[in-house]
Formats: sequence, C-alpha cells, structure tokens
Amino acid sequence: MRAIVVTDIFGLCSSMDRVVSLLNEAIEQVIVLDPYQGVAQEFNNEQQAYSAFIDQCGHEKYFTLLKERVEEIKPELLIGFSAGASAVWRLSNHASDNLQQILCFYPSRIRHYLSVQPKVPTQVVFPQSEMSFDVTEISQQISLLPAVRTHVLPYQHGFMNRCSPAFDCEGEKTGFKLLQQCIKSIT
Repeated sequence: MRAIVVTDIFGLCSSMDRVVSLLNEAIEQVIVLDPYQGVAQEFNNEQQAYSAFIDQCGHEKYFTLLKERVEEIKPELLIGFSAGASAVWRLSNHASDNLQQILCFYPSRIRHYLSVQPKVPTQVVFPQSEMSFDVTEISQQISLLPAVRTHVLPYQHGFMNRCSPAFDCEGEKTGFKLLQQCIKSIT
C-alpha cells in the first residue's frame, strides 16, 4: 500500500516524523508532500509559517502539487493536515485509480469547497471550533454526503502538530487512533 501525507503550513517537522513513523509500521510506501519541496523549515510562530507558506507555495499551487503526486504515485490512502487537508478535500472530488481512503485533519479552507462530492470514503476530523466558520454547521452539512464521515474533537486547530500553539498530547493520541483505524480499513 502507498500513502501520501500532505503537511500543514509548518511542512516537515518532528510531528510529521511521528506520523510517518506510525504509518511506516503498516504501509509499504509513505510519501510526504510539503509546501517547501522537502526542505525542513524552522518557524518562530504560526504567523511566520503562514507567511512562508503563502510566499513559497500558496493554496492553489499546493493543490496542483498534490494532484500531480497522486497521478504519479496512485496511492491507496491520502492524509492531510490543515492546508494539506484542504487540498486533499478538494482532490477527493476527482476520481483516482487506486485511492481507497482519505483522512483530513482540520481542513479550515473546506468552507470554500462545500460543493465537493468525495468519490472515496473520506473522514474529516474537525477541532472543536474554527475562527472562520461554524464547525458544527459544516460538519453536519458534509456528513450528509454518502462517502463522508466527520468527527468533531474537543481540541483546537493544530492539535496534532507539536509546532502549533494548539498542540494537545491527548489530541495527538486520538488522531493516531484514527490513523490506525483508517489503515486497518484498507488492509
């Protein structure tokens, strides 16, 4: 099995290493797509990371990069975090040969793409709140789609990333359990 993990605005970091390590236990090939072309960044804060993301990549380019990688790799599993999850959500609307499962952690830009109709089983993991939209409303709306299952967790946006001020150890454990369940559903 092949998986593509699409990072948040922080790109390659220790939290992503932990996710990849967990996935490598059960998956043959794990590819990480990040906005900085594989170069690890060190940001002082989230605002600095967001500015770098916009300057060096941006949402549209990230989506295009993901689409190209999926066409090339033909993964069975796509996992995205924040900006990466938003790109993954958008891509769930497109048919792909091998894709069997999608997992999106806190895709805040999902609010701009509510017309997306995922073609494969897709789980969306929301934090308890988002500044830019009503999580309960969006979760209820997309959970009506046949291929979508949503989770609203009692953590903040970024709870899986140790670089984020919202990192939560229990949230990370919950996220890892969801990742493991997702893998088991494919294998």
